[in-house]
Amino acid sequence: MKVAEVPEGRGATGVIEGLKIAVYNAADNLIVMKNVCTHRYCQTHWDNESHSWICPCHGSRFKGDGAVERGPARKPLAMVDFHIEDGEIRLG
Repeated sequence: MKVAEVPEGRGATGVIEGLKIAVYNAADNLIVMKNVCTHRYCQTHWDNESHSWICPCHGSRFKGDGAVERGPARKPLAMVDFHIEDGEIRLG
C-alpha cells in the first residue's frame, strides 16, 4: 500500500504481505493496525463522517489510532510494526 493512498486525517484498509491492515494518517504520522475487530474478528472499515473505524458485525467503533470508542469490543485494534520504503508501507 502506498503512503499517498492515505490522506491526512483519514483511514484506509488494504493487504500487505497477506495481512489485512487498517492505516490511519494522523498529521503525517502513520498508524498501522491489523484490520480485525477485537470483539469477534470481523474486518473494520473507515467512516469519513465519524472519523472512526467501524465494525459492521456488532457495531464496535475505534478511534483513528485504534483505541476503543464504543463496544462491545474492549481491546484496541492491534498495532503492526512497519516501515516505509520508496513510498510504500512495508511490514516489519
